[in-house]
Amino acid sequence: HANNMLSSNMLITHAVHTSKVDLEILKSYDAKLISCPRSNQYLANGLPDYDLWQTLGINFGLGTDSEASNYNLDLREEANATPGLSAKQRFELITSKAASILGRKDLGVINNGANSDYIVLEILDNDIDLDTCDPFELAMDTKLTKVREICKHSALVRKI
Repeated sequence: HANNMLSSNMLITHAVHTSKVDLEILKSYDAKLISCPRSNQYLANGLPDYDLWQTLGINFGLGTDSEASNYNLDLREEANATPGLSAKQRFELITSKAASILGRKDLGVINNGANSDYIVLEILDNDIDLDTCDPFELAMDTKLTKVREICKHSALVRKI
């Protein structure tokens, strides 16, 4: 900020040790923050203050960083390593909020005119009561569900 290097097209990754003042400055530039919680934990860097990010209205999403500092590149596991957020909030971080950060409000949502990329999850526990369970909890639970297929524009891309 002091060197006039900030702009509204910034993606700031990690931001683990940002102060409230730092975050307010980044917000004034409409910067988008990308957190990589499992990478930060793997490297013992700590986690950002997600409560503060939310209180300040920081636009943030999640990334996996790389396999050099992470066990795998599973975004659901990344989202589940983000403390203090509901299953719906974690789901949005890897769908609609991620798309919004990249300037693609037509992705990550189910609306008329939206692209139809989607995944098919296999439920691994036959005793799940689909009438009473929270669909976001189920979708984010990597022990109860696994990705079975990845479809792009309604065409099967990869069967797992």
